[in-house]
Amino acid sequence: MPDGKLKAIHKASGGPWGGTYVDKNYLAMLADVFGTKALEDLKKTEIGDYIDLLREFETKKRDFSSKKEDKITFRVSASLRESFEKYEKGSLKDKIASLQYANALELKGSDKLRVAPRIVKRWFDGPVNHMIQHVNEILKEPEMKNVTSILLVGGFGESAYAQERMVEEFRNKRLIVPKEAGLVVLKGAVRFGHDPSLVSARILQYTYGIRGWCAYDENKHSGAHVEVKMGIKQVRFAFIVLVRAGDEVKRGEEKSISRTPINDEQTTSCIPIVRTLGHDPIFTTETGCQEIGSLTVHHPEGETADDKAMLVTFIFGDTELKVNVTVEKTGKTFHTSIDCLK
Repeated sequence: MPDGKLKAIHKASGGPWGGTYVDKNYLAMLADVFGTKALEDLKKTEIGDYIDLLREFETKKRDFSSKKEDKITFRVSASLRESFEKYEKGSLKDKIASLQYANALELKGSDKLRVAPRIVKRWFDGPVNHMIQHVNEILKEPEMKNVTSILLVGGFGESAYAQERMVEEFRNKRLIVPKEAGLVVLKGAVRFGHDPSLVSARILQYTYGIRGWCAYDENKHSGAHVEVKMGIKQVRFAFIVLVRAGDEVKRGEEKSISRTPINDEQTTSCIPIVRTLGHDPIFTTETGCQEIGSLTVHHPEGETADDKAMLVTFIFGDTELKVNVTVEKTGKTFHTSIDCLK
């Protein structure tokens, strides 16, 4: 923005396509070679060796490139081989020969595995392909037409292979990989903690609202949650929407809705706060809807339900959602904060 602040133009999105899923593919291969029991035994009894194994893979993972032609050597601890001998029959060489890796995998010495680049490439291709497909889908949306640059950050952003694939796929965009890409997210979080005004507007990832009663609408309400109260059809477990996924909210922006107790005698109201990834929820019982907090409001004053009318206000923009409920006649206010990073 002209004032140097950041404004989101698309909601946060994505899936399980980061570097940890490359790690899982590597560990799955080790389980094939040494056996699941041997790998679990190493993790339980020799945790230092297990961590060293992952550390070494992290280094090799970042350096791996599509230009690699020679086999990549991975060091495995002697304790893992001992665990193999404890749980498996036959020799390790025979076990490797029986697997589907053919000549793509070989044992070298007592503590090294040499793996062909085509096998390592497979570990990356699942996460990277999903990431590229998702970015392509986002860039097709109308509000993204002016995007000219892609910033690649996080540990996976340091992967030479991931960078090569992104450059190849998005030739018409400028790909930026900052120095120490793995630390960029952390540094950004610290800066934001010191100055939350750095982000002036966000795009909501969730639809937020409250659970409560609402008037019956035959066009959208099924009979499952319909009840007759005082001769009027009403709906329970209704998702009363305040803001929807994809809406832009500025820091400190407020969204309010008025609510009235269901009868004159009610002296306390519980306001359950709910969210969902869906854009048009009807009931809070729908799959994906979750209660993220609640607020209890005491309103003994007043003779009628209208005397106890409440204004429910959501305040957006920070890493926590603030909710205020004010009894309109008395001015009594109740509030809570919900950590959106959980």
